[in-house]
Amino acid sequence: SRHLVVMDRKTGEVLWTASAKSGFRHNATCAGGGKLYTIDRLSGDQLARIKRLDGDAPDARLIAFDLKTGKEVWTSDKEIFGTWLSYSEKHDVLIEAGRVARDSLLDEPKGMRAYAAKDGTELWFDKDFLGPAMLHGDTILQGQGGCDLLTGAVKMRQDPITLEKAP
Repeated sequence: SRHLVVMDRKTGEVLWTASAKSGFRHNATCAGGGKLYTIDRLSGDQLARIKRLDGDAPDARLIAFDLKTGKEVWTSDKEIFGTWLSYSEKHDVLIEAGRVARDSLLDEPKGMRAYAAKDGTELWFDKDFLGPAMLHGDTILQGQGGCDLLTGAVKMRQDPITLEKAP
């Protein structure tokens, strides 16, 4: 999408709008903690087309807007890859990931990164994790099982047959 429009859900009044430099990814927009988070980046096809033409692609960026005013609270353009965002209200943590699935676009990336949602500080990154990053309490349910929301450490369980620890 080229624009975000935030409206009062009771009156329909437009509160604020934001324009993308490249395009807002639909699954990479979420709200929580008084902020709206979104990723503005080109798709894989668009990037490939620009590279074929020897052009410079705009940097992807992750933006946190104040939900009431639309003022940019923080932004990051450091290796933004995601197409999926999840937010933990309990821990004020934002998760960036891809959404690798049969019904998704072919440019869905691997990897998962956690941010302190208040200021965008990176908490951890794992290049091999698969999204989508579904949150359940302190656990991220992801492609290979589950990991700890705050550290990215793989969660272990007891295998019911072998009784050994397994992801």
